[in-house]
Amino acid sequence: MLLQISGWFIVIGSASLLVILTFFFLLFLQNSRRKFHHQQELQMIQTRFEQEILLAQLEIQEQTMKNISQEIHDNIGQTLSLVKLNLNTIDIQKQDIVPQKIANSKELVTKAIADLRSLSKSLHTDSILSVGLMKAIELELRTIDKTGVYQTKLKITGDSVSMDPQKELILFRITQEAMNNIIKHARATSISITMEYADKILVLSIEDNGCGFEMQAETGNRDLGIGLRSMQNRAQLINSKFVIQSHPSSGTRIQITVPV
Repeated sequence: MLLQISGWFIVIGSASLLVILTFFFLLFLQNSRRKFHHQQELQMIQTRFEQEILLAQLEIQEQTMKNISQEIHDNIGQTLSLVKLNLNTIDIQKQDIVPQKIANSKELVTKAIADLRSLSKSLHTDSILSVGLMKAIELELRTIDKTGVYQTKLKITGDSVSMDPQKELILFRITQEAMNNIIKHARATSISITMEYADKILVLSIEDNGCGFEMQAETGNRDLGIGLRSMQNRAQLINSKFVIQSHPSSGTRIQITVPV
């Protein structure tokens, strides 16, 4: 009888041990599976981030080349044309006005050289962001301001903090894309950008006084909808909060809250 009971204890113990070992083995498999999927997700996020960085660099370069082309056509080309006009209209017989025309030509050439130097700083993405996000945005606003169509304003509050260059690249591209949307769609006359540095965050706001739109119908305009979705996706990629506020005839405000 005792041997029979002992036999049952051995069987039950063995079965219990087998169940426990099976449970831990399944738990191990589940955890391994989760870890594998988690690593895959991290790899996908990293790959997407790298692709987004490359895309942002290409887009900034493309936009920069457009700005340079416009700047050469509208400003430097016009300045050099005035130099040519000044030199062509110099009359040797009128010695009293020759020095003034030569002085004016020198001033115009100096301005053209300064404009070319400014453009040379904008030829590459790296050179744009080597000056920092704040200065890069300031230079972009200055380019828009030169058109004479918009009044621009940049306001900075708090103590500025340097961020990861790749994060600054994405932020600059979001800002650039927001300004492009304003130029294309908003029919605005002013563009205002605010950078508020607070405790471990940067609140970046882009605001215009344009026509605005109904938020429920914002995807109705295909180009505008794609632009907004692109900005929102990029903001999420750098763990930022993206908020847009707009009403017809009341302008649009985009706000990105970034952990720094």
